[in-house]
Amino acid sequence: MSGPLFEYDTIEVSEFNIQEYTTDSISIEQLESSFRFLGLPKGVFARYLDSHRLAVSLKAYAVKHMPKNRDSEDQLLASASLTESHVLSVKAPIFPNVVLNLPFDYILSKLAHPSDLASASLENDEENIHEPVIDIDAIVHSLSPPDCFGQKSLQTPMNSSCLSPEALPSSPDTIFTPSKSARRALLQTDDNDEDAEAIWLINKFASDFLVSLFQIESAVDDYSVDGIDQLGKMITSLVSKLRQLCSAYEGYGIHKKILEMKKMLSRCLLLKGYGEDCLEHCTIPPGVSKATIVSEWRKACERIYKRAVGKLSFEGFGDGVTSVITDSRCNGHITPIGSFERPVRLPVAIKGAKRAGAGTDRNVLLIAEVEDNYYSLAEKVVIPKAHKKTYIERLKTKIHSIPPDQKGVPLTDDSDGEGGDDTMGSRGSYAAAVVGVGASLKAVDMVVTGKCVNVFCAVRPPGHHAGLELRPMKAVSNG
Repeated sequence: MSGPLFEYDTIEVSEFNIQEYTTDSISIEQLESSFRFLGLPKGVFARYLDSHRLAVSLKAYAVKHMPKNRDSEDQLLASASLTESHVLSVKAPIFPNVVLNLPFDYILSKLAHPSDLASASLENDEENIHEPVIDIDAIVHSLSPPDCFGQKSLQTPMNSSCLSPEALPSSPDTIFTPSKSARRALLQTDDNDEDAEAIWLINKFASDFLVSLFQIESAVDDYSVDGIDQLGKMITSLVSKLRQLCSAYEGYGIHKKILEMKKMLSRCLLLKGYGEDCLEHCTIPPGVSKATIVSEWRKACERIYKRAVGKLSFEGFGDGVTSVITDSRCNGHITPIGSFERPVRLPVAIKGAKRAGAGTDRNVLLIAEVEDNYYSLAEKVVIPKAHKKTYIERLKTKIHSIPPDQKGVPLTDDSDGEGGDDTMGSRGSYAAAVVGVGASLKAVDMVVTGKCVNVFCAVRPPGHHAGLELRPMKAVSNG
């Protein structure tokens, strides 16, 4: 069978359709028995089993790790009647997003196949087979440092029916995220405490795999380059510099804080690239993959970078700040009436951003102009890397020849040699396209220098019909 096991357009809210899940563990024998009475094809038993695996694990998580509803049954019934909903919709737990967004397909793929469970049941017919319940809390915990930094996931056998938390892909938790709570937690730590010492250890940033390579003796060959040793020295120096800066940071004025933060983050990015260059021309220990070392080095530098942002951000600068960038020149690109890509899209986007706080909330900046230096960088450096010079010059000349009052002019040729509806514009189209690229460059600059954590660029035209050469639909990029 393909597609979902059951499909409903709508479902009636009733005692029959909405019922409490009463099972606390999975009995393979009972599950197979109940499945036979459903009259479904044997091939879908795996999905039937997986649905119970998830239901049992979510129920266990709710019971053990979520606050209980203390209201009485009468209060719940009253609340449900007020909202005209089923009482279970009030009693049901509201799971946190971190649980709902787990890669359940991946988790289930690591559990035993139903055929393996059937064979185990035959071998042990005196005892009913019960599956271990997936420990969702342990999986969520494994996403937090230091568990997420280790290499346990590479060493853990994956044939067990009970999924261990180390077996999942993981990412740093909020201690390395530029959020207010993370910054406060880090800045309030006393550097004389034992815990404060621990958070600055190298293995809080680099994986055990990478740290073990730092401890390998230097190469004896006079002509070899010991890049691994250089990596160890660089990361030690970088962490030490960040720690020193954090100690003195509170005494700085606003302007010096911004300058020192930019210098620190730039140092992280520069050393990240320098370390990769060292690895390209160095002696790699036997049996070790260079690609793995490069990957782990990048992760270590990024963790230091995130720690720096979390430590050095302050209210209104970097600390949870989002920016919206736009420019009025983008609406100099005027398309025909009825075109999907028309000027009205930009003010509508900005209106939505303002409703979300852009320009009024100090943590949601609204930037209405792209500076000339970004425009120049886009036009002279970045755009020539994406398009041939002949293409740029021909398009620029064609646009400049359009009369100021004319719009909806074909700017380029499609694969049939005729102007397409989606590639029409006006005399302001060239400046609009360049300023759009400039806005993207400004956005990247703001993020990597710690001014904000993310940026939305409200620009046009979208540029998805632009190719390397003049005929976009025949270009390699095809937009």
